[in-house]
Amino acid sequence: MQGRALRAPESELPPDLIPHLITGMPLPKDKAWFPAKTHGWGWGLPSRWQGWGVMFGFLGSLLLGAFFVAPRNTLAYVGYVFLLCALLTGICYAKGEAPSWRWGDDETP
Repeated sequence: MQGRALRAPESELPPDLIPHLITGMPLPKDKAWFPAKTHGWGWGLPSRWQGWGVMFGFLGSLLLGAFFVAPRNTLAYVGYVFLLCALLTGICYAKGEAPSWRWGDDETP
């Protein structure tokens, strides 16, 4: 099975998600694991169970590293934390709303 991607055929995917899979664009608000923050840049707390799973996995990985990596080599732990943060940021970008600067509710009178 060389050269074939292991994912569902496009006919089985919802049509509104196909462009996001091809271009790597962030998901729309109703499908996003991580909603955009109301104020500032970035993402808020997860809005779906998948996002919570990612967050608990991130925190668990930090704790495991603190117990097993940090006591042996502090510099390796710092690199480990940077790697985990980069991975979390990548997942938030792929599975969250598009990040942009937000200044609160635009609909306030």
